[in-house]
Amino acid sequence: MPYANEHACRLKTPSGRKTRRVNNDRKHDGKRIDVIYQQKPDDDAWEEQAYRYPKDDWTESAARSHCTDHDGQSFEPASDEDSHMPHKSRELRHIPFARAEIRLHVEGDDDSQERRLKGYGAVVNVWSEDLGGFVERIASGAFDGAIDDPVVGLFNHNPDKLLARTPDTMKLKENDTGLLYDMLLGTDEVARFVAEKVQRRDLTGSSFAFIIAEDGDTWEKGDDGIVKRTITNIERVFDVGPVTFPAYEATSVSARSMEAALNFMESATGPIGPDDAAKIELLERRIRFYERHGVA
Repeated sequence: MPYANEHACRLKTPSGRKTRRVNNDRKHDGKRIDVIYQQKPDDDAWEEQAYRYPKDDWTESAARSHCTDHDGQSFEPASDEDSHMPHKSRELRHIPFARAEIRLHVEGDDDSQERRLKGYGAVVNVWSEDLGGFVERIASGAFDGAIDDPVVGLFNHNPDKLLARTPDTMKLKENDTGLLYDMLLGTDEVARFVAEKVQRRDLTGSSFAFIIAEDGDTWEKGDDGIVKRTITNIERVFDVGPVTFPAYEATSVSARSMEAALNFMESATGPIGPDDAAKIELLERRIRFYERHGVA
């Protein structure tokens, strides 16, 4: 899918392992080139996977020529500025209690009592429920670099219900289970409300808001016919915290991700025939998607 504001040159097929982007990694004739690196399929060494050419610096013909000169596999010109499809959109993933329980930990005496809220905002290497025609999982290591910038702890993703913030009152780290958060709660009304509801088990699940890095996911069709997406690189996590409805039905998939899923499903199933009910349903799903996102 074309990217907004930059031309793209693929050098190697995505390995499905960790990726990272280095902006302004090099220059050519004074023009900036951003480079996507990936780990090789068979070891931990890094290799160049793709180039990105900002439209402000590069014409399409110049970028295409540079891509060809460097043995690029494919080239995509930047999309129009007024494209209906967003370049990057925040997505939400909700983790039910059964997968990642949250707990309130009370430490100290009444005079110096601390209340800490601990839970997982995301789990790794676990397939989701159906997200609208596909399932997905987050690969281990996908959060590398994604939580370097400040992340806020919110209740129900509401910025008016701030609970904590990294690095002072919230700690975030990825372990073998997923993205673990540890919030030091304050004494304000929102914090007291959340603490009470967690203690009563009224609040049992968590969620996080994020954007996926470019070339930060892979798609495949499994032997069972299910389309599967693996997220290998998350560019940034914006917020994490407890939510009232920790179910995948409340999950928000970005328009760009849903469009990619539909494109992959169509490429995997082939042309639609009049007697092909499954493919007709796929076409109807695409129409509903366009209607929902206002795409002409």
